[in-house]
Amino acid sequence: MKKYQNMGRALAILLVLAMLLPFVSMPAFSTDIPCAEDGCSGKYRNGICSAAGHYEAAPIEGGIYRISNAGQLYWFAALVNAGDNEYNGDNGEVCDAVLTNDITVNADMDADDKLAWIPIGLYTSGREYVRYSGTFDGAGHTVYGLYYENVNYDGRNAGLFGMVDSNGTVKDLTLADSYISGSTEIGGIASHNYGTVIGCTQSGTVTGIGATGGIVCRNMGTVENCVNTGAVTGATAGGIAAENSGDAASCANSGAVSGTNSVGGIVGLNSGDVTDCLNAAQVTASEAHV
Repeated sequence: MKKYQNMGRALAILLVLAMLLPFVSMPAFSTDIPCAEDGCSGKYRNGICSAAGHYEAAPIEGGIYRISNAGQLYWFAALVNAGDNEYNGDNGEVCDAVLTNDITVNADMDADDKLAWIPIGLYTSGREYVRYSGTFDGAGHTVYGLYYENVNYDGRNAGLFGMVDSNGTVKDLTLADSYISGSTEIGGIASHNYGTVIGCTQSGTVTGIGATGGIVCRNMGTVENCVNTGAVTGATAGGIAAENSGDAASCANSGAVSGTNSVGGIVGLNSGDVTDCLNAAQVTASEAHV
């Protein structure tokens, strides 16, 4: 009994810390620096060129891309989605990345000109997939103001990551003040996880017409020590995962979860293992299996 009391206290502390995230100020955009593209007269602001609209390349050190601003995050997503998710060019190294700062993508989520996100690990309307197979280390940093909205057929497999491969890891990352809305298979941190998502927190709004999860939508790998405090709405829906056939351990949810059928505070539909998890939010559904 003492083990579970201690686990409850630990998860409660995680929830309290995650709930404080909206009150932490966003980091300021990086100082303007000259654009590195040949012939470009613009400057990078937050890693985005004022003249051409392209993104600043993330520097690589020790085989790891070091991402410090929004433009570099978008540049890295494009790199992965172009098919370089397994190797860094000719270096034969896995495409790993680490955040070196908190990053603000959209400072004003009510603005009309928000920068739209394209998930790392892409799904296309031609049913082609790119899976992320490296290690993405948030290093305790936060990504603020991520915006994705596409409720059409191709608006699926959406999140900060689209698909995390069996060799992929996403860790020690917080996603805050964000809005992710798509058709189906929508998750805050990742849509599909075949690998490992560990130590991640999500406090934004995650909505889908179909299956939707606060941390991941469909988990076939491991989700561990993750916390969701944002509202989750979908058909099949879960605060941590909409569908779990892998392992969900030591996770906590305090975001309201609503859906149609197979809806849960931790997992909506489960055929895997769920251990030492805590739900402290309202869970509602219009049909069955709640």
